[in-house]
Amino acid sequence: MANDAPDTIVVRDESGDEIFRWKVPAGESGFVRANLEGVNLDHAQLPGADFSGADLYWATFCEANLEDANFREACLRGANLAGARLRGADLEGADLSVDKLGSPTSLQGADLRDCNLYRANLTGAEYDHRTRFPAEFEPKLEGLVYKLLY
Repeated sequence: MANDAPDTIVVRDESGDEIFRWKVPAGESGFVRANLEGVNLDHAQLPGADFSGADLYWATFCEANLEDANFREACLRGANLAGARLRGADLEGADLSVDKLGSPTSLQGADLRDCNLYRANLTGAEYDHRTRFPAEFEPKLEGLVYKLLY
């Protein structure tokens, strides 16, 4: 992630190619409270990004680097986070439950170690044997569903 101008964020993939450009609204910072419903940020390099309060409904973050990102109170219903690196991310109060059509949030292969999942709604989200959770976290007790992606 790099800024070309003070009000523009350029998101790049692991090869350095631009995949998304975001004009930050006046008075805001990062992706705070952004409406990014359905955005495709597969392979994005966004460690430490601030998505607090953002609408990321149906967004895709497959294989993205989101380590230490802030998703407090963000809507991630129906999002695809398969293979995403979320280690150390703050998901406090985030909604990762199923979307309004009943499609689940995908966490297959995601790395959620050291994440803050306090008050996160994970009901119906799917995970598999590759998904890594914080120590002592019990996915089934939190309403997650085991399902292989392939």
